[in-house]
Amino acid sequence: MKKLALTLLITFSFLSINAQQMPYYTQNKSNAFMINPAIAGTKRLVDARMNYRMQWVGYDDAPRTYSLGLHSRFYKGKMGAGMYLMQDNVGPAKQMNLGAAYAFHIRFPDVELSAGLAGNFTKYSLIGDKMFLHHRQDPSIDQTLTNSTWATDASAGIYLYNDRFHIGLSGMHVLQSTAEFYKADTTKNKS
Repeated sequence: MKKLALTLLITFSFLSINAQQMPYYTQNKSNAFMINPAIAGTKRLVDARMNYRMQWVGYDDAPRTYSLGLHSRFYKGKMGAGMYLMQDNVGPAKQMNLGAAYAFHIRFPDVELSAGLAGNFTKYSLIGDKMFLHHRQDPSIDQTLTNSTWATDASAGIYLYNDRFHIGLSGMHVLQSTAEFYKADTTKNKS
C-alpha cells in the first residue's frame, strides 16, 4: 500500500504545472467531485449537487459560478461515473464546462482507493460590448463582436478514504489545450 501511494505521488509530481483561469470554489466540500474525478462513485448512493456562488455583491457583472454534478457507483461498487456542468461568468468572459468522469475503486481491509479520469468540453466566450477599454482604438479587441471557442481537456485524480478520513490528489488541465479567439479575424493574422 505504501509503495502504491509513493508511486502515485511521484507520478503526479512530474506533471507540469501552469497557471490557468479557473472558477473560484469556496465550497470545496460540496464541489469535490468537480475538482477530483476519483470521487465519482465514492458515496453509497446517487449524489446530485447544485451550487451557486456570487462574488462582490452589488457590482455589475460580478463573478458568478453555477455548477451541477451527478455521480454514482455501479458494478458492485467497483466503479463510479458521473457528469457535471459548470458555468462561470466574470464580466465580459464566460466559460461553460461539460464533463464526464470515471473512477475505479479498489477495496482494502480498512480503506478504499479510487483512481479517476475525466474529460470535458469547455466553451469560452468573450462578449465584446461588455468590454471596457481605456483606448477604444486598440486593434487587438473588437468590441462589436461576441466571440466563442471550444477546447477539450482532461483531469485525473486519486482518492483514499474510509468513514474516518479522506485524502485526495488531482491534476486538472492535463491536456493543456488552448482556447484561441478571433480565428476568422484577418486583421490579427500573424506574419
